[in-house]
This record gives sequence, structure tokens and C-alpha cells, in this order.
Amino acid sequence: MIRHVLCLLLLAGCPEATEPGVIILVDDDDSADDDDSSDDDDAADDDDSGDDDDSGDDDDSGDDDDVANDDDVSDDDDSDVSITPAAPGDVVITEVYYDAGADDQGLEWLEVFNATSQGIDLKGWTLSDLGSDSHTVANETWIAPFGFVVLAQRGDPSLNGGVPVDYAYGIVDFTLDDAGDELLLTDAYGTAVDIVVYTAANFPDEPGQSMSLSPALTDSSSNDLAASWCGSPDGPWGTGPGEGSPAAPNSACPPLGDDDDATGDDDDATADDDDATADDDD
Repeated sequence: MIRHVLCLLLLAGCPEATEPGVIILVDDDDSADDDDSSDDDDAADDDDSGDDDDSGDDDDSGDDDDVANDDDVSDDDDSDVSITPAAPGDVVITEVYYDAGADDQGLEWLEVFNATSQGIDLKGWTLSDLGSDSHTVANETWIAPFGFVVLAQRGDPSLNGGVPVDYAYGIVDFTLDDAGDELLLTDAYGTAVDIVVYTAANFPDEPGQSMSLSPALTDSSSNDLAASWCGSPDGPWGTGPGEGSPAAPNSACPPLGDDDDATGDDDDATADDDDATADDDD
């Protein structure tokens, strides 16, 4: 604010006044706290310097639209998906629905788990196989610490069997082969964070049932192994006939050996399976 100091001839200490009624403006347009110096339009706490439009706490510097505390850096407009590279295993693939039955186009999905104590945004991450399928996540898709999100071909529950979807990647860029395929998660910096390579011959393959990672083995090394997975023991979800637990912790896999309702060995053995006397899945 410009301070106007009125000096009259009658006032002591006003040597600048030479005639009665002369007004002397101190801290004016060329001095401190005015339009041209500190705390004005050109200096500190004004439009061009500290705490103004061009410097600290203004539109161009700290705590403004372009740097810290704006919408994209920490709480500001232009930066913050405080993107730091992920480490392998920070995000783990924990459930895959790759075989819905005769026609599963648009019904495929996968669940991923944040194995860290920090929220992770998947924007800019890539879901791909080891061939030509590839999709880069276009929108902010946050996974809470130790939380789950579901990535699916379709986001509309009326079209995907009632699956709760956090991000839909479409039916063109990435599809899963019922006979076997790969799921590779790569972060925005190109770090391969997790990969699952499955084959129907060695991994669980029951149409209409998701492939579920044991909740005791939610790390990126364990999920490389077929023995860490089972056909989901959870019931149907949503409106569809599929079985699994999308966006929720998986139930424990049945123990190795005897299974659901049989007297012989099960999916992980070389003898009998669920309810028969002959050889089964392996």
C-alpha cells in the first residue's frame, strides 16, 4: 500500500516543503512499498517477485501453478504424479480371468496388488505381453497402499459380468490367450515391475473361474510359479457366472493333495482329481 505522508510548512522536520500547502509523497512510485519497488508490482510480495505472480508462492514459482504445491507436482497445477520409478515387485499381479468360456471377448480382467506402503498411480504404465499386445494406462489409476485395483477389457458392469473395474483398457490392445500368454507390467520409466507367464497345461484353467494367487504368496517371485496359483475358491461375483474375488483379497488356495470333494489327488498332483477316479488336470 502506498503511504502518503503530508508535510506542511507548519510541521517540523519537513525540509522538503518550500511553500505552504505543499504535499510531499514519500514511498511513492519510485521508492519502497510502491509500484516500482519492494512490496509493489515489481518487487517482493508483488506481481513480479516474492509471494507474487512470478516468484515464491505465486503463479510461476514455489507453491503456485507451476511448481511445488500445484495440481501436478506436490499439490499444484503442473506436476505431481511425483513419479518415482517403481521397483520390481512393488505391484504384483494377483488374479487373472482369462477364460470365461466359449466367448470371453470383453470379459477378461486382471487384479493387481500394491505391495508397498505408498500409493501408486498406474498412469503411464504399460500392460503388455511378450508379443505385440500393449496398452498404456491413460488416466490416473491409484492403488492404495496394500490395496487392489482391477484392470479389465470393459468397465461397464452390465457388459463385463458385474466386475468392479478401476481402469478399462479395451478389447483391442491387450487380450489373453486361453492356451497360454504373458502379462507384463512396466512402469512409466520402463521398469519391468511384474510378469506372469502362464500356460493352460500348467496353471489353473477352468472356464468361468479366475486364476487366483495364494494370499500368502503375494510377491513377484512367488507368482512366477504355477504351484502358487489355484482356481479361485471364491464364489461368483456380480451378475455373471464367473468365480473369483476381483478387487478383494483372495481366499486361501486348497492344500496340495486331496481337493474339494474327492478321494484322490488334485490339481497339483499326478493322480486323481476333484470327483473322479481317472487322471485330471495334470
